[in-house]
Amino acid sequence: MKKLVLLILTVLIFNVASNARQIVSFELEDITGNTTFKLQYYNKSPAVVLIFTSNNCPFAKLYEDRLISLQKSYVDKSVIFAFINPHHGQSEEESTNAIKSKIAQKGISFAYLLDSNQLVTKSLKASKLPEAYVLTPSPTGFSIAYHGAIDNNAQLPNQVTKQYLKTAIDQVMADQHPIPNSLRAVGCNIVPLN
Repeated sequence: MKKLVLLILTVLIFNVASNARQIVSFELEDITGNTTFKLQYYNKSPAVVLIFTSNNCPFAKLYEDRLISLQKSYVDKSVIFAFINPHHGQSEEESTNAIKSKIAQKGISFAYLLDSNQLVTKSLKASKLPEAYVLTPSPTGFSIAYHGAIDNNAQLPNQVTKQYLKTAIDQVMADQHPIPNSLRAVGCNIVPLN
């Protein structure tokens, strides 16, 4: 019986590890610091958390304060957070000035990346706003350890009972593979470029 349990556990761990998808490093403009965000610069961080967002999506707005608070709780642990806006330039509300105004209003102190041509969005196969990705570094690049939902209640933060993103980050920090490693994100659809 003990050998059977060990075999099942080994198969489970192998399946989780083999499901981790390697991603190509990327560079995007970071308007928070007026710099270029290069993923490869963070290969010594335990995790890089990317959250696809926009100014005009009601679901993204509901999550802003939660995500800013979550980021602050990991500052001392070297976890890198970045918002990515795949709608930059598609409307006045998604203009550089409107995004900078949001950054100042909310006090966002971490990277806010512009994916105007949606190359990173397509590469990661992101489809919702907000949608979270937890990337982990390795000698061969970065892998997606978790992607999807942030928690189980978009509209009522005080009624959240499962913090999927936080749990995934904590599991990565404990050198574990997040389980589950993917959950369907709820929110606005990312509008593809014409």
